[in-house]
Amino acid sequence: MDEKAMRSAAVLAVGTLIGFHPEQFDLIGHRPRSPIVVCLDSDSISNVLNRVICEVPEAPATVAVYWATTDTLSFLSLEPGLPTTQQADLSTRSTIGELFSCLEATDNHRLTFTTAASSTTITSYESVAA
Repeated sequence: MDEKAMRSAAVLAVGTLIGFHPEQFDLIGHRPRSPIVVCLDSDSISNVLNRVICEVPEAPATVAVYWATTDTLSFLSLEPGLPTTQQADLSTRSTIGELFSCLEATDNHRLTFTTAASSTTITSYESVAA
């Protein structure tokens, strides 16, 4: 599947989940009328963080990560500037999928991702079938 088709499938999966299973978004702490940033697991962390900062500079954001190989969605909550004790050995060139896998390995599924420009707390939630 090419990238455009994967991105279309990702948006369709999120839309379907919102339409048929809105309770899933309550479980992940999504706030009504807050934007949801949809990305592929292969997108770079810096790309996703830049999109979140552009769309939701002050408030927590929900990021839907689409895994095309398994047709599943994973969800991350990003909040600016809330430090945690968990640190990840990742760079902005790492993918959002690698970040999610790193979070899955932590006990509390939360870490702070710090760049020269900002600090972002990222929380992962269980994956669901798309």
